Amino acid sequence: MADLIEGMPYFLVTGIQNCLLTFCPNSKNNIESYLSAIRRDDGESFNRKYDEWFNSKEHKKQLKRKKKS
Repeated sequence: MADLIEGMPYFLVTGIQNCLLTFCPNSKNNIESYLSAIRRDDGESFNRKYDEWFNSKEHKKQLKRKKKS
């Protein structure tokens, strides 16, 4: 079980800012809407960008603040 569940910055790691019904029909803001962007290059770009975000100093600061509260 995870100690802390947090949101992922989808725009940062997929390039899609908001998945609205006009862009992602019948799937407003669900992870399924982002799968085509994630799979675009076999996930390599997504994995790299996710790792960069996850290991960033800013993300680590956010985690520390969340754990304190």
